[in-house]
Amino acid sequence: YITPIDFLFDRRYILYKMKGNIMKAMDINWQTGLVKVFIDDERTPIGPGWDVIRNMADFVEFVEQFGFPDYISFDHDLGKDRPTGYDIAKWVVDRDLDGIHHLPDKFSFYVHSQNPIGKKNIESLLNKYLKVKHAE
Repeated sequence: YITPIDFLFDRRYILYKMKGNIMKAMDINWQTGLVKVFIDDERTPIGPGWDVIRNMADFVEFVEQFGFPDYISFDHDLGKDRPTGYDIAKWVVDRDLDGIHHLPDKFSFYVHSQNPIGKKNIESLLNKYLKVKHAE
């Protein structure tokens, strides 16, 4: 049982968000306090502590409500005629540059995509951006 005081002051909780009849949980890892997002249209990560997001629209909604996660695992191909993981990565960089949302200081990512070109593009974009951001 989580009291309102625990909810407000203890980072070890689960936030629930209703979307139609589907309840999504943003699971804040109890030991590390990290918010981890797994972006993939088909696969589900092994192990606890992940919020699974299937497309860009859901990722944008997640960030609007909760801010950027500490860790993102990207897939590139998110369905036919849909924005890709690269599009999400560009959106992340643009929002951080514009100051609309701020990446956590210890933000990190991984690209689990089986698309080698898409994987390379996401890694290149984010690695270059993070290198410049941390040099400031």
